[in-house]
Amino acid sequence: MYFLLKKTLDKINEVAHKEFGDVYLVGGFVRDALAGRECKDVDLICKNGKSFAQRLSEVFDGSLVTLDKSNEVYRVVDKNNKITIDISSFTSDTIEADLTNRDFTVNAMAISVTDYLKSEVWQDNIIDIVEGKKHIREKKIVAISDKNIDADPIRLLRGIRLAAVLDFNLDKGFERKAQKDHKMIQACSKERVADELWQMLSSENAEKGLMLLDSLGVIDSLFPKIQHLRDTEQNYHHVENVYNHSLRVFSHLNKVIHYHEFPKNIEEQVFGYLHKNFKRGYPLYTTLKLAGFFHDIGKPYCKEIKDDGRITFYSHHKLGNFVIKDYLRFITISNEEKYLLKLLVNYHMYPLQMYNNGKVSEKGLRRFVHKVGIHSIGILLLALADVSATYEARGDKCPKDQHDFIYELLGKTIEVNNKLNRLPKLITGDEIMELLDIPQSEDVGMVLRKIKLQQIDGTIKNKKQAVAAVHQMRHTLKE
Repeated sequence: MYFLLKKTLDKINEVAHKEFGDVYLVGGFVRDALAGRECKDVDLICKNGKSFAQRLSEVFDGSLVTLDKSNEVYRVVDKNNKITIDISSFTSDTIEADLTNRDFTVNAMAISVTDYLKSEVWQDNIIDIVEGKKHIREKKIVAISDKNIDADPIRLLRGIRLAAVLDFNLDKGFERKAQKDHKMIQACSKERVADELWQMLSSENAEKGLMLLDSLGVIDSLFPKIQHLRDTEQNYHHVENVYNHSLRVFSHLNKVIHYHEFPKNIEEQVFGYLHKNFKRGYPLYTTLKLAGFFHDIGKPYCKEIKDDGRITFYSHHKLGNFVIKDYLRFITISNEEKYLLKLLVNYHMYPLQMYNNGKVSEKGLRRFVHKVGIHSIGILLLALADVSATYEARGDKCPKDQHDFIYELLGKTIEVNNKLNRLPKLITGDEIMELLDIPQSEDVGMVLRKIKLQQIDGTIKNKKQAVAAVHQMRHTLKE
């Protein structure tokens, strides 16, 4: 990676010397380099950020993206070396003055690209006027000033995210500021809030981030209805309220995603599923983690206390689908992420229902996979975290038979999904509309699903049989 990075920096330095003067590496790049972390992206600052960014887009034959127009922040990607370059302009007359306007001391260090490239002891040439080096050694996140936090309240979230990702501690002063003023986060753009949250969720140390959000009260500004979960007590299977159970499920799911060893026969597909990139560039497992925290959000709305004192939550997984949008008021997520979040919440009880029913029929398994596709993996991992958290709260371990049942289902659903994907497409939606003389509607999708299920069962094997089956389904359509 360093070789590719150096190639990118050499080009940047060449352009800077010829046309722009001093250009500095700053922020996360310097922080991560000092902390011994891999530097995948480059953060630059110079006097004319926009012009420099435009020039780099020509040099690297990449698009120029405006990240923040008001603060003149731009992005260019070196596609050949797969390096992302963020460029901004000075906010003050000098680099030293600019650094004092930043968020945290660990992000307020700079070094010229020239000094970084030419010196074997580049660390000695770092401009550090706020003790950033010292705080990296101490593993501490320290805000430069409360005024700087007030200038951009997203920094309240960023501090927590950095503490999680870097596994640093928060300075007491910053903790007090977060506890007092976390409602300011609600004035930030939904996109920026989501980006900070998703960066935290993508970390192996996301559990620490969630616990900090909880302990500092910031989570109440992120998800204002979260108090409903705290107010919802449980009994019978559970010994914790819904909120504490949700925190515990998140913790288990985070461990399963990052540290669990899966059987060799499914390891590759599980890993590929979890690390699939969504449109916004974050791995799928970030949404799975959020689903782990949100899986029981329907419970406050369907709680019933029986005559014997037992508390029930019938259909809470279905209700969760309807209320989840209320919890995401201050966050923007893609349609793909929203779909997955709802799917995982809606089906998280299904594996337990199959376990309670005893042996799963091949037909039932095929129908389950047909409904959820490869997301059967996410559903089963969520179910494993759910049941493990429930038993742990009671001081027990997940029973071996339940654990083994979920693992067996993982293997079987992956196998069924692979078979399903290999089936040929015998008929299209347009052909169904023509055969039945119907417009595009949910009926078309229903017919397609039924044809696919009969393909899986082996009762439909060719185009002729598919057409005949479509005609037979005419009477099942809505009037």
